[in-house]
Amino acid sequence: MSEENKSVDEFENAKDAMVRWQQNAIERRTSANAHFLTYAAAILALQTSIVIDLDVKTIYWPKTFITIGSFAIISLVLGSIVVLLRLRDARLTARIARYRLQNKPISEIKVLRETTKCLGRVTNVIIPLQVISFSIGAILFCVWVVGAHIIKFYSAH
Repeated sequence: MSEENKSVDEFENAKDAMVRWQQNAIERRTSANAHFLTYAAAILALQTSIVIDLDVKTIYWPKTFITIGSFAIISLVLGSIVVLLRLRDARLTARIARYRLQNKPISEIKVLRETTKCLGRVTNVIIPLQVISFSIGAILFCVWVVGAHIIKFYSAH
């Protein structure tokens, strides 16, 4: 095998690996987003069940309880925005591939690429904010469960 063919093969292998890792990264981000969306919705569902339960007469630490719900809602909104951005990004990426096959002008493709890069940057900012807002809400929920109901732990003996 000539040195030139070897170099082309190495380039193709590296390109294939890059495509696989990009796909892997997309799948992981999608899974992480779905994970935090699910758990934020679960916190809100649990809070809703507590509020509408006829046996619950008082919500202790109500400001903390409301703050928890607020962080869960923020996490849900941010996660939903990520989903919409990822859908838009996927459509534009497909359009770029189609434009390349149709030999559209490079200027049209560059505009689409810049848009997808911008969507990626925005997504990269929003995902950590989603995780942070969920985490704060989840930690506060644990604190609320223990703190607002600690008397139950002591009166149980």
